[in-house]
Amino acid sequence: MTWEQLREKMAATYKPAEITMLEKAYAFADAHHAGQKRFSGDPYITHSLAAAVILFELQLDPDTIAAALLHDCLEDTTATEEDIRSAFGEKLLELVDGVTKISTHVFRDSEERVAENMRKMVLAMARDIRVIIIKLADRLHNMRTLEFLLPDKRLRFARETLEIYAPLAHRLGMGRMKDELEDLAFQHLHPEEYKTVSEEVALFRDERQQTIEDSQAQIKKLLNELNIQARVYGRIKHLYSLWVKMKTQEKTLNQIYDLMALRIVVPNVKDCYAALGIVHSLWKPMPGRFKDFIAMPKSNLYQSLHTTIIGASGEPLEIQIRTEEMHRLAEEGIAAHWSYKEGKKEGEQYEARLAWFRQILEWQKELHDSSEFMEALKIDLFKDEVFVFTPRGEVKSLPRGSNPIDFAYHIHSRLGDTIIGAKINGRLVPLRYEFKNGDIVEVVTRSDSKPSRDWLSIVKTSKAKNRIRHYFRDLDKNEMEAQGRTMLEHELTRCGSSMAEAAREDKLLQVARSMNFKALDQLLVQIGDNNITARSVSAKLGLTPTALPPQPPPSTHKPAYKGKHENGLRLPGIEGVVTRFAQCCHPIAGDAIVGVITKGRGISIHRTDCPNIQPILQEAGRRVDVGWDDEAATEQSLELFIQAQERDNLLSDILQAFQDVGAPVKTTSTRTNAQKIVNGMYTIQVKGQAHLRDVVLRLEKVKGVIKVSRKSSG
Repeated sequence: MTWEQLREKMAATYKPAEITMLEKAYAFADAHHAGQKRFSGDPYITHSLAAAVILFELQLDPDTIAAALLHDCLEDTTATEEDIRSAFGEKLLELVDGVTKISTHVFRDSEERVAENMRKMVLAMARDIRVIIIKLADRLHNMRTLEFLLPDKRLRFARETLEIYAPLAHRLGMGRMKDELEDLAFQHLHPEEYKTVSEEVALFRDERQQTIEDSQAQIKKLLNELNIQARVYGRIKHLYSLWVKMKTQEKTLNQIYDLMALRIVVPNVKDCYAALGIVHSLWKPMPGRFKDFIAMPKSNLYQSLHTTIIGASGEPLEIQIRTEEMHRLAEEGIAAHWSYKEGKKEGEQYEARLAWFRQILEWQKELHDSSEFMEALKIDLFKDEVFVFTPRGEVKSLPRGSNPIDFAYHIHSRLGDTIIGAKINGRLVPLRYEFKNGDIVEVVTRSDSKPSRDWLSIVKTSKAKNRIRHYFRDLDKNEMEAQGRTMLEHELTRCGSSMAEAAREDKLLQVARSMNFKALDQLLVQIGDNNITARSVSAKLGLTPTALPPQPPPSTHKPAYKGKHENGLRLPGIEGVVTRFAQCCHPIAGDAIVGVITKGRGISIHRTDCPNIQPILQEAGRRVDVGWDDEAATEQSLELFIQAQERDNLLSDILQAFQDVGAPVKTTSTRTNAQKIVNGMYTIQVKGQAHLRDVVLRLEKVKGVIKVSRKSSG
C-alpha cells in the first residue's frame, strides 16, 4: 500500500488535525530515510509504512500509527531524540524510543544484546503497552520479507521470532498475529516440513469441503429457527501448530481432531450455550473434548466454547462458539483495547490482560544476569496452562507441570517459603505432584520452614524460581557478611583495636566508601568471600599488628609434595593456603590441572586447557604446580549439558539417574525450544573421572536423552 492509499483510508477514520500530524510524521521519516535501501532493494520508508498499515488495520490510534512511521529514525538515521521531541512531543518520543534498540553499549555476546534490548522494551512497555504492539508490527513485516536476508541472519531472526515475539503476541491475546509469525518462522526454519504440511492440508481441505458446507448449513438452519443471528464458517488450524502437534504426539494429519474447525459467532453469551445445545443435538460429542473457556478464560483472556463432535461421515470435527466481542479480542488481543473507535478502554479486562506482564516487571528487577532474564521470560511466554482451584473456589492458572510449590509462590512469597506439604482434593500429596485440571489445592505450611535448593529443579514458574534464588542469594550474603565481620574483628584485635572502636565517628564506613562500597555490609561480604583481606582494611584505618608472629627462615630447596590437602590436592611446599576449584572449567580428579595465585582468594585450580588462565600463566610468580592426591577422593562440582526430547517425567527421570550413581545435583537450568528439544545444564558433584564416566553411562540410558557432554572450559 502506498502512502497516498493509506492516507485516503485514514482520512475516513481520523480527524483532520490527526491526519495533518500523520502527514508530518511520514514526511519526517521519508526525509531521514532518504537514500536508504532495504535488502530487497526497496526504499527503506516502505518498511515503516508497512508497519503503519498493519497497525491501522488493527484500528490503533493516530499516535501509534505515527510512532510506527518514525520507529527506525533514532536507530537508523541522523534524527535525534530532541528532533522528535520538538516536532511531535514527549509522548510520541517515548513510543519511538521504547522500540529503539540499545546502540551505545558494548555487549559480551549476541545473547546479552538480545536480553538487554528485551529488558529495555519491557520497561518501556510498563509506561505504554503500545510499545510492544508497534514492535510486533515491525517484526511481522520483517518476517514477511525475510527471504532477502543472508541465510544465517534469516535463521537467527526466525528463531528469535518463534522463541520471543510469537509467544509475546499469544500472551497479549493477539491470535491472528501470533499465527502468522509462527507460520513465517516455520517456513524459514523448516522449509521441507513446511512444504509437506502445506500440501497435505490443501488436499485435506479439498476432501472435507463438502462435509464442512453441509455442517454449516445444518447449524445455520437450526439457529435461524431460534432467531439467533450467527456467522458460521470453517477454519484450518495454522501450519506451525499442526506440525508441532504431529511431531510431539507422533500423529498423522488425519489423527488430529482440531485440524479443521467450525466457528460459530453469535451476539451474546446466552446464545453461545444455546448454540452448544444445538450442536450436541445434531451430533454426538466426543467424551473429554469439551472445554468451557467462557466460564474459565485462559490467562490471556481468550474466551470460547470448544467441543469436538463425530460428524455424519464418522470423522471428528471441532466446533468453537463465541460472541463477536470474544472473537475480536481473540484475534486482536490487547490491540483491541486501543481501538480508535472505542478510545482507551483501560478497565478490568485491560488490567487483567496485563497481570502476567506486571509479574515480569516484578522479577526482572531482581535478575541482573542476561541468561537468567531470558530464561525467566521464556518460561512465562511459553507456558501451556493447567487450571486449579483454591479451597475457596478461586481459579488459578499455572504452567502445565506445576506443583504445590509453584502454587504457593503464586499466591504469596511467604506461603511459598514456608510450605511443607499440600492436599489435593483432600488427599496429602508430595510437593513434586504435578497438577491436573480441576484439582483443589490446599497448602500446608509451618512458620519455621524454609525453602530448599532442591526446589529449583522441580518448580515451573518464573516467580517461584526467582523467589527461591533470591532467598538463597540473601542467605549466602548474610553468611558471608557474618564471616567477614568475624575475620575483621580478629584482625582488629591483633592490632589492639575492635569493631566498636573502628566504627566510632564512622571511620569504618569512610574506609568502605574509599574502597567504592556504599555501605559497610558490602565491604564485610567481600572480606568474607576472600575478595578483600581484613589486613588491607586495618591498614587503611592506620592500624598495624601489635605483635607479628615469628617468621620461619626462607627455604632453600623445593620440598616434595605434602600430605593430603582438604580438597584432595597435593601442593608442593605449601600449607594452610585456601584453594578453590575454578567455576569456569570445573576441574575434577584425573584432569590435568594447574594452580594460579589470585589476589585475596588463595590458589585457584584450573584445568590446564582452560583458556582463561593462559594469559595469567605468563605473569611471573603466579603459577603453582599442583597434583591430585589419589587417596583423597573428594567431591568436585562440574556442569553437564544434557539434550533430550521433551516428554512427561523427563526431569524426574534425569534427577533419578543422578541419584542412582551418587552424583548430587546442586543446580539445574533447562530450556525447551520450539521443536520440543530440552537443553539442560546441571551442576553436579562427582568424585573424579571414573565416577563421571558412570554418570554419563547412566544418563545415556534415560529415555529421550540425545546428548550428554561436559561443559567445555572457558
